[in-house]
Amino acid sequence: MEPDTRLGIKVVFTGPPGCGKTAVWNVAINGTFKIFPATVHADFLSKKIERSDGVPVWVTMWDTAGQECFRAIIAGYFRGANAIVGVFDITDRDTFTSLADFVAEGRERAPDAVVVVIGNKVDLAHMRAVPTTEAAAYCERNAFCYLETSAKTGHNVAEMMKLLLDETTHVAPSPATGHARPPLGTTAGIRVIDVPEPPPLPPPARGCGC
Repeated sequence: MEPDTRLGIKVVFTGPPGCGKTAVWNVAINGTFKIFPATVHADFLSKKIERSDGVPVWVTMWDTAGQECFRAIIAGYFRGANAIVGVFDITDRDTFTSLADFVAEGRERAPDAVVVVIGNKVDLAHMRAVPTTEAAAYCERNAFCYLETSAKTGHNVAEMMKLLLDETTHVAPSPATGHARPPLGTTAGIRVIDVPEPPPLPPPARGCGC
């Protein structure tokens, strides 16, 4: 039997409750926005996604609960992760303040994982409580990538997936720089990328801005 040579990565989403982790996770995998109840323990889905150079990669994405009562249970899900996606809500400063603890717990069990921090709910930019510059500076200090997304509008979710694939697997050298991406499971070369946020939308009449 020939060996399985498919590329595959494990991505684990983490962060405090209510920040839209599951909504971003669902848009990334299924392409649809949906409001979810709080995640219990963890859930996962797998999907084949093409890297920027056209190479297919099997991505297994885990969504973990943010409630304190599940923290000890979900710790094991980080083992073997190639990437950790830490999500906070840009309209809720407490979610940003507590995010560092969630990311640290993940890195304890997956110390070589690439870390991408997501500031979610930019469709509610008129209610922003965490400046982009502050979140980007935190990521720069820690050699994390930073993106701002909206699960509701889909803003930057595809860019997040491209970033995860390119940063966690071997990609051919860039024609512009001549440098290859870092090898699987390293943080070398991780960067804060500047992606403009969409213009603020008017406050919704009802519903959630996940």
